[in-house]
Amino acid sequence: MSEFEDKLRSIPGLSQFIDSGFIKVGETMTTLPDQLTVDQLEFLPDIDTLGKEDLEKLLSLLDDLMDDLDDEEPDENTEAHEEWEESMDEVTDLMDEVQSRIEDLEDE
Repeated sequence: MSEFEDKLRSIPGLSQFIDSGFIKVGETMTTLPDQLTVDQLEFLPDIDTLGKEDLEKLLSLLDDLMDDLDDEEPDENTEAHEEWEESMDEVTDLMDEVQSRIEDLEDE
């Protein structure tokens, strides 16, 4: 357990949320999953630490996620649609970053 997690657990009532999985502490992925969800985006490894093969796999996972999100577009003018748009933007931005990193590695 990290010093940070120890401090979080010392806050009354917070330990139960950590144990339940409601709050994630130090949950960065070390390997890429076979399928990706929007909720997992914040736990992805730093793209600067990934090699070209992993970056290409991540780009493919993000492309699949975009397709899934596109298929699930909620009705316009709803709060759900605003959240969906934010998710689409987040995935698009990350795809651009990954593509840029791949290009940087190819230029080296």
